[in-house]
Amino acid sequence: MAWKEYDYTSRFHRISKTTFYRPLVDIEVSAESGAETVSALIDSGTEVTVMSSEIATLLGISPKGKKSGTVSGFGDKQGFIAQVGIVVPEFPKEVLTTNVIFVDGISSDFPFDILLGQEDFFRRFLIRFEKHRNKFFLSLP
Repeated sequence: MAWKEYDYTSRFHRISKTTFYRPLVDIEVSAESGAETVSALIDSGTEVTVMSSEIATLLGISPKGKKSGTVSGFGDKQGFIAQVGIVVPEFPKEVLTTNVIFVDGISSDFPFDILLGQEDFFRRFLIRFEKHRNKFFLSLP
């Protein structure tokens, strides 16, 4: 089992004037209409993967005819559920095909477009956080 090492990403918070370090990873998200590389937060407190509706637009995913979903935790947000493929570039053979909830407002509320949740991402990858070193690691089981 080989671990891939990543650095936490620093983000300056303009209101508190503090620098925060977060486990952000670039991933490729794909649908039938195309693929986009985006930054995602690995979030152990999120049950399902949540994406900005802006990503759905980029991928050509329409909410029409899709099942609705609600995300709670940072205020209830209504969205829609659709299936996408997710690839971490360092693990190109591991395509995670999963349902995600697309909601408005993630990009304006947070400095990332995706929350990778326990239900899918954490089941596919082993994840080790070393916050004291501002490092995190991914591996396959």
